[in-house]
Amino acid sequence: MRGLADAKRALSGARFLLLAQYIALCLAGLLAAAPATADDCRPARFDAEVGVRQVYDGDTVALADGRRLRFIGINTPERGREERPPEPLAEAARRFVATRLPPGTRLKLAFDADREDRYHRLLAHPFLADGTNLAAALIEAGLGFAIVVPPNGAFVSCYAAAEARARAAGRGIWAEPYYVPREATALGDADAGFRLLRGRVKDLRYGRRSFYLDLAPGVAVRLHARDQIYFRGYDLEALVGRTITVRGWLRRYRGRWRMPLRHPAMLSGWPREAGAPGGENPPASE
Repeated sequence: MRGLADAKRALSGARFLLLAQYIALCLAGLLAAAPATADDCRPARFDAEVGVRQVYDGDTVALADGRRLRFIGINTPERGREERPPEPLAEAARRFVATRLPPGTRLKLAFDADREDRYHRLLAHPFLADGTNLAAALIEAGLGFAIVVPPNGAFVSCYAAAEARARAAGRGIWAEPYYVPREATALGDADAGFRLLRGRVKDLRYGRRSFYLDLAPGVAVRLHARDQIYFRGYDLEALVGRTITVRGWLRRYRGRWRMPLRHPAMLSGWPREAGAPGGENPPASE
């Protein structure tokens, strides 16, 4: 195990090697849909308009042209599949969208840095005919979690604010015991999937291409080299000894639990002095 001094040197080296990627992503951000203000969550312009054929669930719809659209910035409860039962409020999230997008409805889209995900689904921020940000409306209704999957980061402040209002009001997922953070010291097989994971950071380690925040034996949060550029100015060492809550997809890998940490907004528990200079601390809430 390397010490924190080695981890510091490794992070500096990773930043240097990823400088070109950082510049490219900055340029991509300039070309992506312009972020809206936190007040109305609307883009400076819309990039496309599509017809809706069917609503699959709270964050995925089928389009009239045969493509499947995945909303950016939100993760809604999963509907049942195979032997797994539906998560609480999955049907409520689907109905929320279905009532606003009956077959034939026209949906406006604002693109982000990525236009397609690894499943070949179209990626976009969805807007109703009146300009309502549908993802933000879902989050504020307590029917989804605000997420950031780099390099798609438009409307992050809008979605965080919508989630804060839902949580303060105890709406939807924020009143469901199923969605309370899982404790890193007490994970079971049923905990795999999208979760809020809570634990005290025991150590910061550096592997071949990743940093690991150890929360418990066999349980770690992983920050991959490709995402370290989003943590420029954040002090990872300041998290050691602190209790944090991370949101993301929890999986077993070679008998160990791993959750990827892809963006600062996916972690709450940053001490004020660890936040990026001149900016806000990440908006994710526990």
